[in-house]
Amino acid sequence: MRPVVLRSNFTDYYDQYFDDATAVAPLVFNRFTDQGMNRREILAFLERNGFTVPRHGNVRDVDTWAPHLRDNQYVVVYLDEKSHRGENKLLLTLGEALNKHPDCLAAEFLGTDSHSGQAIRHVQVGSKYFRIALASDDWRAGGAHVKAEIINHGNSLQTKLMYPLWAIDFVPVPHRGNQILYAVDFSSAPRVGEYGMDAILDAQTAAFEIKQMVNSL
Repeated sequence: MRPVVLRSNFTDYYDQYFDDATAVAPLVFNRFTDQGMNRREILAFLERNGFTVPRHGNVRDVDTWAPHLRDNQYVVVYLDEKSHRGENKLLLTLGEALNKHPDCLAAEFLGTDSHSGQAIRHVQVGSKYFRIALASDDWRAGGAHVKAEIINHGNSLQTKLMYPLWAIDFVPVPHRGNQILYAVDFSSAPRVGEYGMDAILDAQTAAFEIKQMVNSL
């Protein structure tokens, strides 16, 4: 396996197990939170890969992408399409969004309560995966006072997505006795050293899994 050098704009608990930049003919793993797709591109990417995504589009074009919505119903407005994990987005009624942010991207609000939020985060580290249930006292499940519980983890590729490291956030919505998981965010640079994942996946193995995937791509 060829050595792999890490380039990143943040630190995580497994970083020390990447190779030194002086290694011979190294591969490079870029892990940046401020690079990659914007929100509009993310939703299109998720939909192309078979995930269910919320209805979305520019606020002013709501009659095209969500004609069923009324002015007193909530939408999520993205002030900055490059932000992740609850940053730079607002929960507004459609009427407020049309008045204040008509040119912004928006999506239908999938929650049932503006004062609490739930999500399921899937994190893939090479061939290792985690499913984490998130609950918050804010409509953004990844917002303040988050309760997290690892509900499943194992060793397999759970989708056809081939990235060394990635995460998808899902909003669960009850439907006819079942549950639909709406994919709302994707990141190719999630933190692994949080929500108890680092207690299950040791640092050396986490780095090895990523390095092995980098070598296989």
